[in-house]
Amino acid sequence: MEINRTLYDVLLKRLARTQIFIEIIVGPRQVGKSTAIKQIIGNNPDSSIYVNLDNPGNAGLETITFHWHRARDDKKINLLVFDEIQNVLNWPSLVKFLFDEDRDKKKFNVVLLGSAALELTLTGEESLLGRYELIRTCHWNFRESNQLKSTPLTRYLQYGGYPTILEILDKGEDTDLERCQTFIRDSVLEPVITRDILSLKNAINAGLLRQTLQLALSLPCEEVSFSKLLGQLQDKGNTSTIKGYLELLEKAFLIKLLYRYTQGQITLRTTSPKIVPLAPALTHAYTSAKRIETDPYWFGKIFEMAIINKFHEYGYELFYWSEKKVDVDLVARKNDLVIALEIKSGYTPDWTGLNAFKKKYPESKVFFVDRDLGEKLIKGDDPIESL
Repeated sequence: MEINRTLYDVLLKRLARTQIFIEIIVGPRQVGKSTAIKQIIGNNPDSSIYVNLDNPGNAGLETITFHWHRARDDKKINLLVFDEIQNVLNWPSLVKFLFDEDRDKKKFNVVLLGSAALELTLTGEESLLGRYELIRTCHWNFRESNQLKSTPLTRYLQYGGYPTILEILDKGEDTDLERCQTFIRDSVLEPVITRDILSLKNAINAGLLRQTLQLALSLPCEEVSFSKLLGQLQDKGNTSTIKGYLELLEKAFLIKLLYRYTQGQITLRTTSPKIVPLAPALTHAYTSAKRIETDPYWFGKIFEMAIINKFHEYGYELFYWSEKKVDVDLVARKNDLVIALEIKSGYTPDWTGLNAFKKKYPESKVFFVDRDLGEKLIKGDDPIESL
C-alpha cells in the first residue's frame, strides 16, 4: 500500500506554479523522499524529467548539465528533478551557474533531493545562498505507519519510523526481530556514517563515530555530559570531539540534542544535552525491542521520546529545563508560545518541576502529560491541538 506523506502535500503546493527558488528536499534515509517526488511526477510524467545520481561516476557534472539543457529546450518540461545529487562533487557551483543563466529564460521548477550529506554540503556553502529553500521531512510518525499497516502503539514504540520493518514483521517470526535490527544498522545507520558523513568529513575517527552513535541511541531522553559520554567510549577522544560528533549525527537526522532552556539568553550548547533519537526503531538498533515489554523505565523513556519527536516534526524549538534539583522533561517554543511538559507513561501526577518552571516563566503554559494524553499526542497531528 502506498500513501501520501505530508511531504507530498507540501510539494504539490510549492510546485503548483513556477517558483523563484530551487526546492531542496532533505531528510533521513528510507523515509520516502524519492517516493513523494515520483508521486508528483506520476501526475504529469510527460512534463517532468527525473535523474537519479546514485552512482554518477566521473560524469556527474556532465549529466546535470545535459538534463538541465533538455529541460530548457523542451517546452513541455516544467519540472526537473535530481535525486541523490550529493553524490556529485562540486554540484553547488554548477547548479548556481545554470540557475543564474535561466533568470531571463524559460522557467521550470528544479527540485534537488538528498540525504544528510546534502544538508552537510549546504552548511557553509555560500554559492547557492538566496537561491533555494529547504523542505525537511521527518521519520514516519504513528498516524502514517498505522495508515500503511495497522500498528498498535507498542509496536510503533518498538519499530516505528520505517515501513520496511512493518513488512519484515508481517510474518511474525522470532528471527524477524534480528532482521529488523540488521536492516536499521546496515540500511540506515551505516550509509549515514560511510556515505553521508565520512565522505565529506575526512578527519573523522570512524570507529569513535560509530561508538558515539551506538551510545547516543542507547540513552534516549537522558541528560548526559560530554565527559561522561567520553568515559564510556573505547577509542580515545576529547569532549570537543564527542560534541562535534553528536552534532554531526544531529545534522544527519538521527538524533536531536536538547539543551537547557534559558529565556532571553543565548542557549549554552556547552552544557549537558538531552539526547533524543528521532525514531523508535533507531533506539532499538542496538537494544532488544522486547525490553519495552519488560522494563517500565525503558518504556517510559521511549514513550517520552515519541512525544518529543512529535513536537520536532512540527517545527518547535526544543529544550529541557532543570534548576536546583527540579526539572521539566520538555520545553517547546514556537514564536511567542512557550510550553513546558512533564511526561509520564503512568497516571500519577507530579507538578513539582512544572510549578517551579511556571513560577520562573509565568507567561508559559505547563502541562502534565500522563499515559492517555501522551498517546493522544503521539497519534495526533500538531501537538498544540491535543494539548
